[in-house]
Amino acid sequence: MRIFSNMVRNAYYQLLQAQKNRWLAQEIVDHYDVISKANSLRMKKGDISESDFLRVKMEAMRAQSDLDNAQASVELAQADLAVILRWPDKSLQFEAKEQWPEARDTSQNLSKEELISKALQQRPDLQGDKLRAEQADRQLELARRLKYPDVTVTAGYARDPSNNALNSGFVGVSVPLPLFYQYQGESIKPQSI
Repeated sequence: MRIFSNMVRNAYYQLLQAQKNRWLAQEIVDHYDVISKANSLRMKKGDISESDFLRVKMEAMRAQSDLDNAQASVELAQADLAVILRWPDKSLQFEAKEQWPEARDTSQNLSKEELISKALQQRPDLQGDKLRAEQADRQLELARRLKYPDVTVTAGYARDPSNNALNSGFVGVSVPLPLFYQYQGESIKPQSI
């Protein structure tokens, strides 16, 4: 799904770029049309030579050729997008709209100190350090608690009809004795890393 969505996105932005190039080529052709008309009048009045007029006319023809190439690029980009979407009969109707996502509020109205504070709070390395310090504090608290053994009391009742003693009960007490390892190293660690 990710690969397909990236392919569609790429084809869409290729079409958008081709449309922009076509728009720019059309602007240049329109500009040369105005210049050609003005130069035609100037040549009739004798302001410019015929070679200067022909040079501008050649540039106008080159601009028209660029516009034709840009139009072909747009049609190719439309076809590429249609092939990816499996929608070839509508390919010449595709038009990419320049609609960018809305910008999120970046808190530009905050003061400099508030912006610095917010940036420091969102730094991943500082957040990681904070989590490591909290984890070390929890491990220290656990080590201090493990220094004193937990007493476990168990009790139960069982009924077994296949046995001579039908009803039996039991009570148990369990106390682990830390004879060889008493968590002394962990409990005297410094409070924070």
